[in-house]
Amino acid sequence: ASAALRSGAHVLLETPFTGNGETAAALEALAAERERLLLPGFCHRFHPPILFARDLVENDDLGQPTMFRCRFGGLWRDAAATEFGSGSATRGALLHTGIHGIDLFRMFCGDVAAVSARVRRVQPELTVEDTAAILLQSTGGAIGVVETSWSSPADRSVVEIYGTAGACIIDYDTGSLQYLTADEPVWRRHDEGGPNRFERQVSHFADVVRGLQAASVAATDGVAAVQACDLAYASVANGV
Repeated sequence: ASAALRSGAHVLLETPFTGNGETAAALEALAAERERLLLPGFCHRFHPPILFARDLVENDDLGQPTMFRCRFGGLWRDAAATEFGSGSATRGALLHTGIHGIDLFRMFCGDVAAVSARVRRVQPELTVEDTAAILLQSTGGAIGVVETSWSSPADRSVVEIYGTAGACIIDYDTGSLQYLTADEPVWRRHDEGGPNRFERQVSHFADVVRGLQAASVAATDGVAAVQACDLAYASVANGV
């Protein structure tokens, strides 16, 4: 990414957007110095049901978000054979998968003010954690939980947002979205079609480069998410 920015290219950087907050901030500064775009690859921001949920929150249909939950789990049998789970790797599922949940918490609930976390290594051949739970609180007081695992074959991928006037539940496994608002206090289902989140992300990046759209996610978001991961790992190390 640094080489690309120095050469004058705009960059769409796959998560986890560097390994620590210090490196992330330095990369953001380099992009600003070179006047290049640096967009973090937070693909879940472009997941069609997430986009619908964002509209619900921005239109105040759910009221003030008070609680958030995200779980991205499953079984990654080959993790130990990749650069993410062995060799020189020092950070695992919390950084590589949990960071998406942290970014979504920031998107729906605001900046992170406090973080606490616990991790576990279930697969003994790994050198990093494969299971993590992160407790977050936003500057506005909202509470969030992000859970992730690479070692649970019977798992779920779900995002839940609860507000003072309603709620929204996004189930990645079934492709469904349910929501409830103060105006219509019964659970309703919404189906959102069109391109998938990866296609939308790349299309958005291309449009931003061409000046056709304003960026909906910025290097600042990548830095903030990695810095929250730093706090989570510090919490693990200190047992708080």
